Amino acid sequence: QWIYTSVQPMQSRKNHPILCEIHEWMNRPKLQGTPYRLLTMKTASHAARMLFKRLVEELTEN
Repeated sequence: QWIYTSVQPMQSRKNHPILCEIHEWMNRPKLQGTPYRLLTMKTASHAARMLFKRLVEELTEN
């Protein structure tokens, strides 16, 4: 649901660099014809890994 409410709508991701990055990652395979359901699952998985990596980086810096 997060993809539909935060990543897809332009007004939600307008000033948020992480959401813009995830949206750009999602659009590349979309233009190549990847099925939409598969693409949303892959995008959610990619976003979770990316956000977890950033969380770990933040925690290890402090």
